[in-house]
Amino acid sequence: MFCEAVRAKEDGSRKSGRLTSVAVFTALVAALTACTSNTTSGSGFPKSANEDGHIPDPGISPHSQHVAIRKMDPDLLAAVRKAAADARAAGVELKVTSG
Repeated sequence: MFCEAVRAKEDGSRKSGRLTSVAVFTALVAALTACTSNTTSGSGFPKSANEDGHIPDPGISPHSQHVAIRKMDPDLLAAVRKAAADARAAGVELKVTSG
């Protein structure tokens, strides 16, 4: 009986840990995207909505070809995509948002 209770608690902790990881990666992506956005092109003219990295509500897939995803650091992008795969396995859909 005791062992069953411990196993049940461990299973719950693993799921909670995965969800926490997903939340942390989502917040990190949002923060980094916000820090690197720029509203003008090199010529000084405003960038179009597709070029400035603006992420529409309710967010985008980390597997999207959106400019905000394409311009992410490759190591960070790999980590976010891994978190998305882990989240999907736990029944959670991860989306990248603007924060």
